[in-house]
Amino acid sequence: MDYLKVEELKPYYTYRIRARNGRIGIWTPESGDFQLRRTKFNSIFVFGEVHWDLDPHFGTAKPWEELEQSPFDYDDFQYTTMTWDEYCGTYDKELPDWADASDNISIRFKESTILNYLKAWEDKIDDTYKGES
Repeated sequence: MDYLKVEELKPYYTYRIRARNGRIGIWTPESGDFQLRRTKFNSIFVFGEVHWDLDPHFGTAKPWEELEQSPFDYDDFQYTTMTWDEYCGTYDKELPDWADASDNISIRFKESTILNYLKAWEDKIDDTYKGES
């Protein structure tokens, strides 16, 4: 099966992909990768896989079907740095026992929204394409 080349992709659209760690990805042209939902060691997080054509060594994602324009844009995929103290105060959370209040952490504000969006597409694909590899 042929795949979509970089110049055919639309920024922040959702694609069905063949990649090492996922089947659905949002194309982020600034980084040249697809943001996908990855599970590793019981953690679920947003992870980028590079388009096949952009890196002969690390390109692992081949898009082959455009699904829709995602509700996300560039800013949604950026990380913000703040201290644990700021984070706990902003989100009304308790400081973890292992954390120091003055240590910096990096967070992506819409991480859970992005993960839920990608999971919904994975579920939809599972229901629609049962038996197809």
